[in-house]
Amino acid sequence: MREIEFFGTDEQEAVDEAARELGVSPETVRYQVLEVKKKGLFTKGGVKIAVQVADDAGASRIDTRRNVSRPHEPQPEGSRGSRKAIVGEVTGFINGMIERMGLNGAARVTANAEDKIHCDIESHDSSLLIGKMGKTLDAIQLLANIVLQNKSHDHLKVIVDCEGYRERRQRKLIDFAEEVADNVRRTRSSRLLEPMNPYERRLVHTALTHYDDIETVSEGDGLYKQIRIKFRGRR
Repeated sequence: MREIEFFGTDEQEAVDEAARELGVSPETVRYQVLEVKKKGLFTKGGVKIAVQVADDAGASRIDTRRNVSRPHEPQPEGSRGSRKAIVGEVTGFINGMIERMGLNGAARVTANAEDKIHCDIESHDSSLLIGKMGKTLDAIQLLANIVLQNKSHDHLKVIVDCEGYRERRQRKLIDFAEEVADNVRRTRSSRLLEPMNPYERRLVHTALTHYDDIETVSEGDGLYKQIRIKFRGRR
Protein backbone atom coordinates (compact mmCIF):
# COMPACT_ATOMS: atom_id res chain seq x y z
CA MET A 1 0.00 0.00 0.00
CA ARG A 2 1.06 3.56 -0.55
CA GLU A 3 -0.35 6.94 0.41
CA ILE A 4 -1.06 9.61 -2.19
CA GLU A 5 -2.11 13.21 -1.65
CA PHE A 6 -4.89 14.98 -3.52
CA PHE A 7 -5.93 18.60 -3.24
CA GLY A 8 -9.14 20.51 -3.96
CA THR A 9 -10.81 23.80 -3.17
CA ASP A 10 -13.02 21.83 -0.78
CA GLU A 11 -13.19 18.27 0.56
CA GLN A 12 -15.55 16.98 -2.13
CA GLU A 13 -13.40 18.35 -4.95
CA ALA A 14 -10.34 16.62 -3.46
CA VAL A 15 -12.27 13.33 -3.28
CA ASP A 16 -13.50 13.74 -6.86
CA GLU A 17 -9.94 14.37 -8.02
CA ALA A 18 -8.76 11.21 -6.24
CA ALA A 19 -11.56 9.17 -7.79
CA ARG A 20 -10.79 10.49 -11.27
CA GLU A 21 -7.08 9.67 -10.95
CA LEU A 22 -7.72 6.20 -9.52
CA GLY A 23 -10.53 5.35 -11.93
CA VAL A 24 -13.08 4.61 -9.21
CA SER A 25 -16.33 6.18 -8.02
CA PRO A 26 -16.07 8.93 -5.35
CA GLU A 27 -18.20 6.85 -2.95
CA THR A 28 -15.51 4.15 -2.76
CA VAL A 29 -12.61 6.47 -1.92
CA ARG A 30 -11.32 6.01 1.63
CA TYR A 31 -9.28 8.99 2.74
CA GLN A 32 -7.96 11.08 5.60
CA VAL A 33 -8.02 14.89 5.67
CA LEU A 34 -4.44 16.12 6.10
CA GLU A 35 -4.86 19.87 5.96
CA VAL A 36 -7.52 22.55 5.58
CA LYS A 37 -6.28 25.93 4.36
CA LYS A 38 -8.36 29.03 4.88
CA LYS A 39 -8.67 31.44 2.00
CA GLY A 40 -6.76 34.67 2.56
CA LEU A 41 -6.02 37.88 0.71
CA PHE A 42 -3.12 36.32 -1.21
CA THR A 43 -3.63 32.61 -0.53
CA LYS A 44 -6.06 30.10 -1.96
CA GLY A 45 -8.14 28.03 0.38
CA GLY A 46 -8.37 24.29 -0.03
CA VAL A 47 -8.36 20.80 1.45
CA LYS A 48 -5.59 18.20 1.20
CA ILE A 49 -6.46 14.52 1.65
CA ALA A 50 -4.43 11.28 1.75
CA VAL A 51 -5.70 8.12 0.05
CA GLN A 52 -4.33 4.61 0.69
CA VAL A 53 -4.02 2.65 -2.57
CA ALA A 54 -2.47 -0.64 -3.63
CA ASP A 55 0.96 -0.38 -5.23
CA ASP A 56 -0.44 -1.26 -8.68
CA ALA A 57 -3.69 0.74 -8.42
CA GLY A 58 -3.87 3.23 -11.24
CA ALA A 59 -0.09 3.26 -11.39
CA SER A 60 -0.02 4.39 -15.00
CA ARG A 61 -2.36 7.29 -14.28
CA ILE A 62 -1.07 8.64 -10.97
CA ASP A 63 1.69 11.20 -10.69
CA THR A 64 3.96 9.57 -8.11
CA ARG A 65 5.33 12.97 -7.18
CA ARG A 66 2.25 13.31 -4.96
CA ASN A 67 3.48 10.55 -2.66
CA VAL A 68 3.74 11.99 0.84
CA SER A 69 6.48 9.55 1.83
CA ARG A 70 8.88 11.18 -0.62
CA PRO A 71 11.91 12.45 1.32
CA HIS A 72 12.37 16.18 1.63
CA GLU A 73 14.89 17.53 -0.81
CA PRO A 74 17.08 20.35 0.50
CA GLN A 75 16.61 23.63 -1.32
CA PRO A 76 19.67 24.93 -3.13
CA GLU A 77 21.14 28.35 -2.50
CA GLY A 78 19.04 30.95 -4.29
CA SER A 79 15.80 29.06 -3.58
CA ARG A 80 12.72 30.65 -2.04
CA GLY A 81 14.19 30.53 1.47
CA SER A 82 17.36 32.43 0.58
CA ARG A 83 17.73 36.19 0.83
CA LYS A 84 18.47 36.46 -2.87
CA ALA A 85 15.24 34.70 -3.77
CA ILE A 86 13.22 36.74 -1.27
CA VAL A 87 14.62 39.97 -2.71
CA GLY A 88 13.55 38.72 -6.14
CA GLU A 89 10.03 37.96 -4.88
CA VAL A 90 9.63 41.41 -3.33
CA THR A 91 11.03 43.13 -6.42
CA GLY A 92 8.66 41.24 -8.71
CA PHE A 93 5.64 41.89 -6.50
CA ILE A 94 6.21 45.64 -6.16
CA ASN A 95 7.10 46.13 -9.83
CA GLY A 96 3.93 44.20 -10.69
CA MET A 97 1.87 46.49 -8.46
CA ILE A 98 3.35 49.60 -10.07
CA GLU A 99 2.52 48.22 -13.51
CA ARG A 100 -1.05 47.32 -12.52
CA MET A 101 -1.50 50.84 -11.16
CA GLY A 102 -0.61 52.13 -14.62
CA LEU A 103 2.38 54.07 -13.31
CA ASN A 104 6.03 54.35 -14.25
CA GLY A 105 8.69 53.11 -11.86
CA ALA A 106 11.16 50.43 -10.86
CA ALA A 107 11.89 48.92 -7.45
CA ARG A 108 15.46 48.57 -6.18
CA VAL A 109 15.37 46.03 -3.35
CA THR A 110 18.16 45.14 -0.91
CA ALA A 111 18.36 43.01 2.24
CA ASN A 112 20.41 43.78 5.34
CA ALA A 113 21.55 41.66 8.26
CA GLU A 114 18.74 42.89 10.53
CA ASP A 115 15.94 40.91 8.88
CA LYS A 116 14.78 43.97 6.96
CA ILE A 117 14.13 44.25 3.24
CA HIS A 118 14.54 47.79 1.92
CA CYS A 119 12.79 48.80 -1.28
CA ASP A 120 13.36 52.16 -2.95
CA ILE A 121 11.10 52.94 -5.89
CA GLU A 122 12.52 55.21 -8.57
CA SER A 123 9.70 56.81 -10.53
CA HIS A 124 8.61 59.89 -12.45
CA ASP A 125 5.18 59.27 -10.89
CA SER A 126 6.51 59.50 -7.34
CA SER A 127 3.73 61.81 -6.10
CA LEU A 128 1.09 59.25 -7.13
CA LEU A 129 3.01 56.32 -5.65
CA ILE A 130 3.55 58.17 -2.37
CA GLY A 131 0.00 59.49 -2.06
CA LYS A 132 -1.36 61.95 0.47
CA MET A 133 0.76 61.79 3.64
CA GLY A 134 2.41 58.64 2.24
CA LYS A 135 -0.75 56.54 2.46
CA THR A 136 -0.31 54.89 -0.95
CA LEU A 137 3.28 54.02 -0.07
CA ASP A 138 2.10 52.63 3.28
CA ALA A 139 -0.47 50.46 1.46
CA ILE A 140 2.18 49.06 -0.90
CA GLN A 141 4.42 48.33 2.08
CA LEU A 142 1.59 46.60 3.96
CA LEU A 143 0.75 44.37 0.99
CA ALA A 144 4.41 43.46 0.46
CA ASN A 145 4.66 42.38 4.11
CA ILE A 146 1.46 40.32 3.83
CA VAL A 147 2.92 38.51 0.81
CA LEU A 148 6.09 37.64 2.76
CA GLN A 149 4.06 36.42 5.74
CA ASN A 150 1.99 34.17 3.51
CA LYS A 151 5.22 32.69 2.15
CA SER A 152 6.40 31.90 5.72
CA HIS A 153 8.87 34.79 5.76
CA ASP A 154 7.14 36.46 8.71
CA HIS A 155 10.49 37.09 10.44
CA LEU A 156 11.29 39.66 7.75
CA LYS A 157 9.96 43.20 7.37
CA VAL A 158 9.71 45.16 4.14
CA ILE A 159 10.26 48.92 4.22
CA VAL A 160 9.11 50.63 1.02
CA ASP A 161 10.29 54.13 0.09
CA CYS A 162 10.03 56.24 -3.03
CA GLU A 163 12.60 58.82 -4.09
CA GLY A 164 13.76 59.32 -0.48
CA TYR A 165 10.29 60.36 0.73
CA ARG A 166 10.43 58.69 4.15
CA GLU A 167 13.70 60.35 5.15
CA ARG A 168 12.42 63.77 4.06
CA ARG A 169 9.13 63.16 5.84
CA GLN A 170 10.94 62.11 9.02
CA ARG A 171 13.08 65.27 9.15
CA LYS A 172 10.10 67.49 8.38
CA LEU A 173 7.91 65.77 10.96
CA ILE A 174 10.44 66.06 13.78
CA ASP A 175 11.17 69.72 12.98
CA PHE A 176 7.44 70.49 12.92
CA ALA A 177 6.76 68.60 16.18
CA GLU A 178 9.52 70.54 17.97
CA GLU A 179 8.17 73.82 16.57
CA VAL A 180 4.68 72.98 17.86
CA ALA A 181 6.08 71.92 21.24
CA ASP A 182 7.87 75.27 21.59
CA ASN A 183 4.63 77.08 20.76
CA VAL A 184 2.65 74.97 23.25
CA ARG A 185 5.26 75.73 25.90
CA ARG A 186 4.97 79.48 25.28
CA THR A 187 1.17 79.52 25.23
CA ARG A 188 0.71 76.77 27.85
CA SER A 189 -1.96 75.21 25.67
CA SER A 190 -2.33 72.07 23.54
CA ARG A 191 -2.19 71.29 19.82
CA LEU A 192 -3.56 68.34 17.85
CA LEU A 193 -1.39 67.17 14.95
CA GLU A 194 -2.50 65.59 11.68
CA PRO A 195 -3.26 61.83 11.54
CA MET A 196 -0.10 59.70 11.35
CA ASN A 197 0.77 56.03 10.99
CA PRO A 198 2.30 54.16 13.98
CA TYR A 199 5.90 54.67 12.82
CA GLU A 200 5.48 58.43 12.47
CA ARG A 201 3.76 58.68 15.85
CA ARG A 202 6.71 56.91 17.48
CA LEU A 203 9.03 59.44 15.86
CA VAL A 204 7.09 62.34 17.38
CA HIS A 205 6.78 60.76 20.83
CA THR A 206 10.52 60.01 20.87
CA ALA A 207 11.55 63.41 19.50
CA LEU A 208 9.73 65.25 22.29
CA THR A 209 10.85 63.13 25.25
CA HIS A 210 13.51 65.72 26.15
CA TYR A 211 10.78 68.34 26.75
CA ASP A 212 10.18 67.79 30.47
CA ASP A 213 7.16 70.12 30.52
CA ILE A 214 5.47 68.71 27.40
CA GLU A 215 3.28 65.62 27.12
CA THR A 216 2.30 63.73 23.96
CA VAL A 217 -0.83 61.57 23.77
CA SER A 218 -2.23 59.56 20.84
CA GLU A 219 -5.93 60.12 20.15
CA GLY A 220 -8.41 58.44 17.83
CA ASP A 221 -9.03 54.97 16.43
CA GLY A 222 -7.65 52.96 13.55
CA LEU A 223 -4.23 52.94 11.96
CA TYR A 224 -3.92 56.69 11.47
CA LYS A 225 -4.23 58.36 14.87
CA GLN A 226 -3.46 61.92 15.91
CA ILE A 227 -1.02 63.13 18.54
CA ARG A 228 -1.96 65.85 20.98
CA ILE A 229 0.97 67.89 22.25
CA LYS A 230 0.08 69.59 25.53
CA PHE A 231 1.72 71.60 28.28
CA ARG A 232 1.91 69.84 31.66
CA GLY A 233 4.32 72.08 33.58
CA ARG A 234 7.69 71.20 34.97
CA ARG A 235 7.93 68.24 37.33
